[in-house]
Amino acid sequence: MKSEPPSAPTNAATAPPGRFTELSAARQALVRLCQLIDYGHIRNVFVRDGEPVLADAEAIISTDIRLDQSKLVRSELELNDFELTSEVLRLAALLDEIGDGEIAQIEVRAGLPRRVVTTRSVTQCMLVLNESVG
Repeated sequence: MKSEPPSAPTNAATAPPGRFTELSAARQALVRLCQLIDYGHIRNVFVRDGEPVLADAEAIISTDIRLDQSKLVRSELELNDFELTSEVLRLAALLDEIGDGEIAQIEVRAGLPRRVVTTRSVTQCMLVLNESVG
């Protein structure tokens, strides 16, 4: 009978964050911005060292406003801490992957980041391709 190798211990330094308060201040601000927007887009978000730069004048917010119903304030805006959704965890992983770069657009639906459009130069894409092939 084959035994499984022991799994590597997880600690706060290696485990991905699972709760809002475990995020960096910049990532918390991005999550709160998504909640505040509710439906819309965040465009031109620069990423430095894996952290979103929202104070930059380049970031633009577009809000989708329905005229046939009243705007509701998202209840999670009042929470100090909560479990992160899979979409937020994937966005955090994407920020880590980008490192230094730009997110062209984040689509926000029901206060959550649902889709992301990134931009890379052809040179950056070729580097990624070469790393994966060889």
